[in-house]
Amino acid sequence: MYVDPGLAILRLVVGGIALAHGLQKLGYLGGGGVVGTVGMMSRIGVKPGPFWAYVVTVAEVAGGALVLLGFLGAVGPLLIVADMIVAGVTVHWANGFWDTKGGIEFPLTLGTSALAIGLVGFGAWSVDRAIGLTVPDWIVQGWTGLMILGVLLALTSRSAGAAESQGESTSS
Repeated sequence: MYVDPGLAILRLVVGGIALAHGLQKLGYLGGGGVVGTVGMMSRIGVKPGPFWAYVVTVAEVAGGALVLLGFLGAVGPLLIVADMIVAGVTVHWANGFWDTKGGIEFPLTLGTSALAIGLVGFGAWSVDRAIGLTVPDWIVQGWTGLMILGVLLALTSRSAGAAESQGESTSS
């Protein structure tokens, strides 16, 4: 078995994709930048748009970089998982499964891959292993709770925003 090289490859791909996705939100790699990200948040009804645009960008850039490096245990993978849950529900779910139609294929694949890394660990070829860092379980559990809370807040803000918009349109 070649567990450590396999985990390193998986980390490089998952972390690299998440990082690149986040850099697009900053205007790099052909992305729409901050203005485009705030606009996307408005289109999907997540409010306040600028706040959630910042959260999504940080989740993807920081989560991707941490996974890429194999640093801080499950912190990075859980950032990606939370981000992909919200993206899957708010943007992709209504489009079915296949990515060619904007479906959940991409966020499902990236999110579950990040979850697997978070559960299994980074392996020997990681910064954590090189410096002897082990993130205590209580921190991982607390971070997991914080990510769940963030997902629920993002989805609830969308529901509240949709209700407000609907109320405005009926009163006009």
